[in-house]
Order: sequence, then C-alpha cells, then structure tokens
Amino acid sequence: MKSEIIAVGSEMLSPARQDTNSLYITEKLNEIGVTVHFKTIVGDRKRDLVNAIRTALARIDILVLMGGLGPTEDDLTREAVADALSLTLRRDASLVAALHTRAAAWRTPIPSNNLKQADVLQGESASVVVLTNPNGSAPGQWLDTGFAGHRKLVMLLPGPPSECKPLFDSECLPRLQEIVPERHIAKRTLRAAMIAES
Repeated sequence: MKSEIIAVGSEMLSPARQDTNSLYITEKLNEIGVTVHFKTIVGDRKRDLVNAIRTALARIDILVLMGGLGPTEDDLTREAVADALSLTLRRDASLVAALHTRAAAWRTPIPSNNLKQADVLQGESASVVVLTNPNGSAPGQWLDTGFAGHRKLVMLLPGPPSECKPLFDSECLPRLQEIVPERHIAKRTLRAAMIAES
C-alpha cells in the first residue's frame, strides 16, 4: 500500500522549524511494509490544503496529516478534510466536556474558539474514530473512507511531536497492522572506499 504524509502549518515552511514527525512516521510505516511515496508541507491556507488532500488521495491509499488541529483560526485541517471528502463537522459533547475538564485542571477559562477541537468529521461515506490524545487538548481522528471509488485511510494527528508520535504509535499503528497486508521492505547498505562518486 502506498502512503503520503502531509505536514500542515506555515511555520513548517520557515527555517525555524524542522519536520521531525514525518521522519518518525516514515520509519514506522516502513516497519509494517508501507512505502511512503510523497511528503508534502502545506501552509495555513485552506484552499491549498484541500488541493493537497485531493491530490494525495488520488494517488495513494494511506494519508497521514499532521498539524492544524489546534484552536486558532489558522488551524484548518479538519475543515479542509471535510471539504476534500464532502463530509460535515459535528461538535462532540463528550469532547467539549473533556476540554472543560482540562481547562479546569489548569485553572484557566476556556476561550470559545478552543471548542473547535471537539469538531468531529462525519458523513455516510466515512467511518470515523476519535483518537484520544492524552498529551494534549486536540484529539486525532481516523477515517476509513472512499475517494473516487477506492478505499482510503486518513489519519489526522496533532502537530507537536510529543503528541503526534505517541498518538500514532498507540492508535494508528495497531489499526494499520490489522488492515495492511503483511509485507517487509528490504534494505541493503553498500559501502565503498577509494572510489570516486561518479
């Protein structure tokens, strides 16, 4: 099965940030025999992200999106996936309650825009599972859906590495291992000395 990774966030297009998440997820996907054919970084523009998602889904089977799940106006991953797959968003009451509980533990008021983190994708063409994020406020989402008549697996993961990596390991890898045919990617390292590169 072919996969693609999309890192979301204009900050990832600056020299100040490095995309370590995609390297980690590539390694984990390779371990279960899934090849990564494309990696893309998209800034915080909804139209660009929708186009990147549609392009990815036209050419691969598994799509991992990282970032853009936070509470700010430029966190647009959920909305872009909804547009790309003709899905809707519903506000999940249990996730809203969890956000209020988290805010109370920190003794801080919760701004209304934070509640967008409780928006869950839904639609007749997609089976959606909310991925509980014990390390942050934004949950991930797992979609088993169709696109242009083909089955696609889409994962939405938070951007911070301390949230993205453990959530992928605990929630996404076990699901992928149940679906992906057992394969292995063989690697060979050749070392040469005293030979010109050409």
